[in-house]
Amino acid sequence: MTASARTCVNCGESLAVFQPVCEHCETSHEWTYRGPCHDCQAVVSYTEDACPECGTALSVWRLLEAEALDRDEHITVWKDAVPRPTEAGYQVHVGSFQGQWMDYRRSLGEGDIHVRSYPKRYELHHDDVSALTDPARHLLRHGPTAAAASGIGLAARFGKAVAESGRLLGATGPYRWLSADRDETEQSAD
Repeated sequence: MTASARTCVNCGESLAVFQPVCEHCETSHEWTYRGPCHDCQAVVSYTEDACPECGTALSVWRLLEAEALDRDEHITVWKDAVPRPTEAGYQVHVGSFQGQWMDYRRSLGEGDIHVRSYPKRYELHHDDVSALTDPARHLLRHGPTAAAASGIGLAARFGKAVAESGRLLGATGPYRWLSADRDETEQSAD
């Protein structure tokens, strides 16, 4: 499977780049990820360690970055299939909370590549204003929407946690005295 085809060949579900098995139907996939070499521009497979034409070491992160520059949405990459971002020059950084475990950034001069780390995947995208070299301008450009998304996401998660806690407490014997049923029983007895 090529990196441009990101759906399962069997069921059509979306896949992360390099995802070995579809989680929906358990179909196995083998990947190739081809693009121009950083030095000689020969089209090569980035699943290899070095360019067969010129011997330059290949970094799959550089090809992912080039793709992120051409796309408006994030790219999802299977975490176990690529080196850690810090091995490719990324710095640990802070980002708006989207459920990720860690954030990484690598400056490209104008803007940077932002990588979010999740349990099984990385998600990367291009920020046109760098949080590393111009954090104030980055916050003005990307902060309001990121803060709103983070705030809405946190509020939704908190609401679900409160609702689930209430359901669990209501179903548990010793806590039945907290339920609405008890209030109605006491009011009718008065």
